[in-house]
Amino acid sequence: MTLIVTLIGPFLLEAAMLNLRGQYCLQHFRRGQLIETEVFGNLITNEGREFILDSNFNGELQTINWHLGLISVFGFTILSPSDIYTGINTTNGWGEEDNYSDPTTDTFLTRPPWQPEDAADNKVMSISPALFDFHDSVTIKGAFLCGGADAENKITANSGNVLFSEALFANGNRAFLVDDQLRLAYTVQV
Repeated sequence: MTLIVTLIGPFLLEAAMLNLRGQYCLQHFRRGQLIETEVFGNLITNEGREFILDSNFNGELQTINWHLGLISVFGFTILSPSDIYTGINTTNGWGEEDNYSDPTTDTFLTRPPWQPEDAADNKVMSISPALFDFHDSVTIKGAFLCGGADAENKITANSGNVLFSEALFANGNRAFLVDDQLRLAYTVQV
């Protein structure tokens, strides 16, 4: 973290630069039993950082619907700070794995919600993990957080939505079998 120190008259003022960061916590369940837990850091996109600045300092509306998604191994090349929501499955260096259902809606068409609790101790955490149920064997590379009016829909490319963060699993690609469940939590802090 960079520290800025300023002297104004007889007062010494210091202010820490905003160090926005986040992490995901994955729990992999098979037949109802926890088989692995992994915590991994993320990249917060430029689009996500600009959203924070615009919604807090320029009076733009805040996104209230946040959703978690999964990054596919197929076609993957790279994660980049310049990745954007409308680039999912198109111009970003990765595509979305959509072979799961969201048990909160029991549909393959939606991403599960990220439900943040109130900020405390300079961070916002998940109230409870988002759930992904697999009905086929798949291999996943990572995860992402997006928000917007219709960010729950996997098939929309609404330019009003925001790709806030993206990450690769720290332990490499992860294989999920039929009836496995992924529980994914996210924390963002300054």
